[in-house]
Amino acid sequence: MLTDKDRMDTERRFVISPVDRLGRAIRASLTPDLLKPEYRHLTRPYAGHCYVATEAYYHMSGGASSGLKPRVLRHEGSTHWCLARPDGELVDLTAEQFETPVPYQTGKHCPFQASTPSARARELIRRALAADPSLAAVAR
Repeated sequence: MLTDKDRMDTERRFVISPVDRLGRAIRASLTPDLLKPEYRHLTRPYAGHCYVATEAYYHMSGGASSGLKPRVLRHEGSTHWCLARPDGELVDLTAEQFETPVPYQTGKHCPFQASTPSARARELIRRALAADPSLAAVAR
C-alpha cells in the first residue's frame, strides 16, 4: 500500500485532483461485471477498472470539449489510464489499486479507442446517473 511519504512524493511531481462528486458516483458504480476477463482475478479495490472509469468520467465531463486529455502509462505490470485537466492536474479515479506510487511522469497522451463511450462506459454512465440523477446536469 502507498505510505503517506509515497503520496507526498507523487504529489510533488503531479497534482492529483481530489475525487469530486462525479468521480465518487463513478467509483461507487464499479462492479466486477465491468471488468475485462483478464482483470477479473484481481482483488484490490478498483483494480482493472481504470480504463472504463476514466472513459466514463471523460464523456460525462463533456468529452473533448472539457479539455480533459486521456493519459496512459505502464505500472505494476499493466496499463493504467487517467486524465489530465487543462491546468495540468490529474484525475485518477483508481490510483488506490496500486501498492507503489504511480509513475505519472511516464504517462503519454493517448486517445480512447473510440470517440463515443464503449458499451462498458455507457453502462457505467447509466449506473452513475441512476445513483445520482443530479449528475445529468454535468453530463453532456
